[in-house]
Order: sequence, then C-alpha cells, then structure tokens
Amino acid sequence: MLDLARTHALLTVEPSLATLSAADRETTARFAAGWAAGYGPAAAAIPHWAHHWAGAAMLTDRGPSFADTPAALDELRTWTAQWQRD
Repeated sequence: MLDLARTHALLTVEPSLATLSAADRETTARFAAGWAAGYGPAAAAIPHWAHHWAGAAMLTDRGPSFADTPAALDELRTWTAQWQRD
C-alpha cells in the first residue's frame, strides 16, 4: 500500500509537476491514469493512512529542494493534511 500511495503522490502532487509544460502535465496525467488502471481496484482503494504517509515522506524528501520557495509545497501540504484522520 505504501508503494501505491507514494507512486500516486509522485504522479499527482509532486511539486515539480507545476514546472512542467501543459503538454508534459497532460502526458503525466495520462500516465497516472494508465498506472491506476493497471493496478485496478487497489489503486482506487489506497487507505488514508498510506496516502498520509506518502505525503509526509514527500514533504520531508522534497522540503529542502524548495527551501527558497516554500509556497511551492502548499498543494502537497494540503493534499497530505486531507488524509490525516484520528
């Protein structure tokens, strides 16, 4: 589950995606859709705790790269927070 969640995060909310051209973002979105279709129901049923872990791991990993532009991580922070559950 952690691998699925991490891959999903990389394909959808990785901060560097915002720097791609529109055509490259579209290609990435099509790739992500194909990846999810290939995994079938498992990709649609990633547990909230796995998504939260993936987002937190990405924030830790990518944070230093965006030290000069912390707002670039806002979408990732929001995405990660939505998976936090008690």
